[in-house]
Amino acid sequence: KQWYQRRVRAQKNSLFALAGARLDELNEQKAAVNVAESKVRECEDKINSGSSEQSVLTARVTELEATNNELEHRILEKDAQIKTLSDQLAASNDAKSATSNEKAEAA
Repeated sequence: KQWYQRRVRAQKNSLFALAGARLDELNEQKAAVNVAESKVRECEDKINSGSSEQSVLTARVTELEATNNELEHRILEKDAQIKTLSDQLAASNDAKSATSNEKAEAA
């Protein structure tokens, strides 16, 4: 009977040791899963942050394109004004030249 009790106790201790070892393994795996989940959350945060930054940058690009279009329009207006003034100056110079020629012929 004592032999049987010792054998049962030894098997019980062996089972507890195996269960303890398995529990340690599971705890290590759980810790590894927690680390992986943390890295996944970190990556998701970076993706979300990147999306937010991209939205801000896209809005800024749109603003800059609008400003660029406005400036191009102003440049075209100024070019037209310069052309008009240049034509007026040429016409004025032609008129002065004609007047000078008439005065020279009259003299």
